[in-house]
Amino acid sequence: MISEPLEKGLAEDIENEIVQIGWNRRRIGEFFQTKYDWDLLAARSIWAFGPDIAGPNVLLDDTLPSEVDKQLLATVRESLVQGFQWATREGPLCEEPIRNVKFKMLDAVIARSLSTEVEVK
Repeated sequence: MISEPLEKGLAEDIENEIVQIGWNRRRIGEFFQTKYDWDLLAARSIWAFGPDIAGPNVLLDDTLPSEVDKQLLATVRESLVQGFQWATREGPLCEEPIRNVKFKMLDAVIARSLSTEVEVK
């Protein structure tokens, strides 16, 4: 996983609910492509805002279908989103929330067992 700053004004658009995570993928894609010049694939790969549905951080699934089993990844999506939201709420130090950060998941190694283990890179 890598992180980088959000585009100027994007955090405010999320917090003011000008864009909402509940929108369908097409609408989110068009918004990010038009207003922030994101490529369509990245815009449609948004999994969550954090630390809540109107939080000023973004989690993207930037994994490649040729390298990651997308169906298996989907089975642990909610757990990954919860972890992202918790981490952005608590912050890396002193329980200070994270703001204005785009997190890109580049790889995920997921065990195919009932006691699923997840390793995200």
